[in-house]
Amino acid sequence: MSRANSSAPGRTGKRKLYHPHRPAKSEKADWHEKDPKNISPIVKSALRDAMKLERISSVEYDDFLWIIAQESGGIIDVRNSKSTARGLFQLLRAQYGLNPNGDKSFGNAIEECQGGHSLCHWTISFRRRRKEVLAAAPLVLICVRSCFYW
Repeated sequence: MSRANSSAPGRTGKRKLYHPHRPAKSEKADWHEKDPKNISPIVKSALRDAMKLERISSVEYDDFLWIIAQESGGIIDVRNSKSTARGLFQLLRAQYGLNPNGDKSFGNAIEECQGGHSLCHWTISFRRRRKEVLAAAPLVLICVRSCFYW
């Protein structure tokens, strides 16, 4: 087992990854769900407009609104003081390009919503591809093994 996958020495309970180059993180405080009803009408309207621009079904509206509530509380161009996360969907610097105009989109609620839609679409498609690869892995392994034996 590699060092990155081994448990930290002397720990009991939950298995934690051992990363000697990083300080240990403190336990997170209890998480509390934020009510999407508290999101401003401006952000709600921007979300609807962005969904029309991106041709996303209105059935998804409540899900995206919930994500916005949890990530930013509905505050446009909000910045996370502990990371590079920014905007309604808290995109990281490496993800700013998902916005229509990159980091210049922050402050424009519609464009921040478009970037969030792109992030969600990318994440979902990545997970589907990963599942397909993992499902095919045993077959690939059998094919590789049979090549070595023949």
